[in-house]
Amino acid sequence: SITSSSSNTITTDTAITGSPFCVSASTGASVSVPFTSVGTFNAGNVYTAQLSNAAGSFASPVSIGTVTSTANSGTISATIPAGTAAGTGYRIRVVSSNPVVTGTDNTVNLTVQVPAAITTQPSTTVQNLCQGSAATALSVAATGTSLTYQWYSNTTATTTGGTPVGTSSNSYTPVTTAAGTLYYYCVVSAACGASVTSNISGAVNVTALPATPSGTISAVQNCGNTALTYSAPSASLYWQTSATGTDQTFATTAPYSVTLNGAYYVRAFNGTCWSSGTVSQAVTVVNAVAISVQPVNQSTTVGNTATFNVTATNAVSYQWQVSTNGGSTWANVGTNSNSYTTPA
Repeated sequence: SITSSSSNTITTDTAITGSPFCVSASTGASVSVPFTSVGTFNAGNVYTAQLSNAAGSFASPVSIGTVTSTANSGTISATIPAGTAAGTGYRIRVVSSNPVVTGTDNTVNLTVQVPAAITTQPSTTVQNLCQGSAATALSVAATGTSLTYQWYSNTTATTTGGTPVGTSSNSYTPVTTAAGTLYYYCVVSAACGASVTSNISGAVNVTALPATPSGTISAVQNCGNTALTYSAPSASLYWQTSATGTDQTFATTAPYSVTLNGAYYVRAFNGTCWSSGTVSQAVTVVNAVAISVQPVNQSTTVGNTATFNVTATNAVSYQWQVSTNGGSTWANVGTNSNSYTTPA
């Protein structure tokens, strides 16, 4: 029969070597557990090495190795199981089965580390960008102890022979200052185990910007509009109403008629990207005068005055005229005003 003994003791040796132990999701770590005991242990007795949780608690111990023996010393060949969580507070103790005795733990904290494993790969979405524009960040997600990251760029869609870029972060935003096509991958390292390499990202295609136009804009004012022409017209140069405009409606191969005051621009487009700079011209449109209220006929007597008024838009000056022969000839009268009063 199996009994419990209060006089027997088991001491787990403090000299357990191998910490920190590297344990992956699929591979455990070997550990030798030396122990000594006091008292008589019966035939068929099994000494079992037990592993605590990461906080050193044996509330739910994990059996990691056994040896059948009645001797008062020995070493158990044990294995910390695959999938054990990383931690720095593990302990190991030895218990016996006949009699049932729970030994002391090894009194020294043991560390379990986890090697790097990538769980989320960089995006394979192709990015088509213009030089100097903002790229979408690439990122990886990984598990492991004390992870570090190194990103690489490559001119081919392979994960070898790349050029180191970026800093130790799980994300990297491609730089778009130079035109060309690059691919990216990340090497993730942990405190233990081999480094792991991500998949290759989608291509990041950066197109060079067209040169800033270098010609000049000429303006010919007409009544109600201004005609703009460009000194070096081209089907790839377009009229714009703002410095960041992207309108492809009006090429500079034809004059551009404008009816509003403001600045107008010429910007280059190469089929993918717009130039960063422009040529500009400030325009003031001279609009036609429009009379909305005409002068009305006046009746007066000799020695009295008559006042005539006119209402107009876009007027910058006024000149009243009088005819005494039924409109055959006219003479200037009055001052620069929308109102005129005849002499008494």
